[in-house]
Amino acid sequence: MKDGDYIRFKLRPKHDRLLGILAMLTLATSEQLNRALYAPGSLTTTEHLLYSLYKERYLDRVFWRTHDRGNPRNVWKVGGRGMRYLHRKNLAPKALIRSSDNTTHTRSQLTHTMGAANCLVHALELQKMDPKLELFYASEPTLRRHPLVVGSGLSQVTIYPDAYVRFTKTHRTGAIGEAAVAFELTRTTDAERIKQKLWNWIQADGSSEYRELFGTDLLIVAWVIDEMDIARRDTLARTCWRLLQELHAQEKADLFVFGWMDDITSGRDFFFDPMRWVQPGEEPSLRSLLPMTWNISRRSSE
Repeated sequence: MKDGDYIRFKLRPKHDRLLGILAMLTLATSEQLNRALYAPGSLTTTEHLLYSLYKERYLDRVFWRTHDRGNPRNVWKVGGRGMRYLHRKNLAPKALIRSSDNTTHTRSQLTHTMGAANCLVHALELQKMDPKLELFYASEPTLRRHPLVVGSGLSQVTIYPDAYVRFTKTHRTGAIGEAAVAFELTRTTDAERIKQKLWNWIQADGSSEYRELFGTDLLIVAWVIDEMDIARRDTLARTCWRLLQELHAQEKADLFVFGWMDDITSGRDFFFDPMRWVQPGEEPSLRSLLPMTWNISRRSSE
């Protein structure tokens, strides 16, 4: 069946928006897409939109089993027909990943990718609350195809962050604020396993490749654990501080923060809760992920 055979289903702006967001996220659940785009009580409507696009072959889906028992959850991705449509409408992101190239979905991989997608969904939730907040973001699958590579030969450093967001905000005075965050999801507190990644980020900081990929020098690397565990968070921050001391690079402490994400986290709390994030030091110090002076309202613009 050809694209022209579909004459009864008409794509509307709401479909365009959903397809465009999903293309940027690469993979997402119904719940994530609803949080990113709509009010909390709209999940049924969101699922109806997704199933209609799936039925018309604009979307593909894979099944994610989060538990050994019970039904698996749908994880959506833009299908071949949806990608052709986005290209025709000039809505396709530059780093659009074809459905045929997005096929490795083991249970552990999907769990990790959905955790990384949650970081981006929190950013989209925040943008809903303040339309003046401009957002650029990239998903884990996209970043793995476009890694940060610094140096060459034996000194080459390659970094694959799990998610990336960059915010710009225009204030009432006309001043423009900027903040950028690269996310690293981790389940370990093993110092040796994380030291290499910390070292790679330190090496890459301030390089021309770093500025070109992320579009800014003002990057924070946020290490995210999967539950509220203050002891584990602070252990990671202390490990980072010891490495900085060994390298005589304590001035780079503000490059890193450590915190957690749980199932009840809201976008505003994720970025602004000062009890969630710490910066490495002699003792980990509390801070928010974005400047508290940005004053994002709790009222959604929806």
